[in-house]
Amino acid sequence: MKEASVSVAIVSHNQTEMAQRLVLGLEHHAKRWIHEILVIENRRRSVERPIAAATFPIRSILNAKPKGLAANVNQAFRLASGEVFCTLNPDILLSGDVFADLLEDIQQGRGQIVAPLITDADGRVQDSARRLPTPWELTIRRLVPRRSRVRDEDDIPALPGWLAGMFLCMPSRVFADLGGMDERYFLYFEDVDFCSRARLRGYRLFVDKGVRVVHQARRASRRNPRHMGQHLASAVRFFSSPVYREARRLPSLSQE
Repeated sequence: MKEASVSVAIVSHNQTEMAQRLVLGLEHHAKRWIHEILVIENRRRSVERPIAAATFPIRSILNAKPKGLAANVNQAFRLASGEVFCTLNPDILLSGDVFADLLEDIQQGRGQIVAPLITDADGRVQDSARRLPTPWELTIRRLVPRRSRVRDEDDIPALPGWLAGMFLCMPSRVFADLGGMDERYFLYFEDVDFCSRARLRGYRLFVDKGVRVVHQARRASRRNPRHMGQHLASAVRFFSSPVYREARRLPSLSQE
């Protein structure tokens, strides 16, 4: 496999300890691929360089005031110089070299935007890759959470309608071609919009089910009224957008 340099963007919200653990995992399992780590600290509290002894450059940026997730990811991309751009949540845990397979997926044309299978700490598969959502589906997920549970990896489409932004890997040229993420989404649905625009541009999304990482989800929108309000506002923006209307006309591939 051809070598590739990866710029990793981590957006932290006073999650320095998690970011440190993630960088340690990258250092231990994937340092051959890492070109640089860009840590965007979105809170006003000062932040220090996560891992001073890492073998790859680490740049920490402290925002003067909090920004939306899309704006933070775009900010990291403007500073990135690797061939491949990867967004990672700080609460992702690595247990192996995930990049070897994901980069090969890109090079072999399986997808231009790729992601691993994501589980919780108990090994249960999370619904991080789905078909294009609808307002009705979102309502059902809220009212009857058990109806939306993922039972196993067979419920995850290999070629989905969108991938969760907690782990996205793509050539930097793809991110640039799409103009980054839409900063009108402060929180939630920025990944749905981004992936929908990618598919409209002819890019393929791919989940490599042979690669797994752990996500320590907090599900803040289900407990915090402010986050729930942001989730609803973002949903309304997306479902009323031309991107959604056009994406609904795309072929389903293996989404069903």
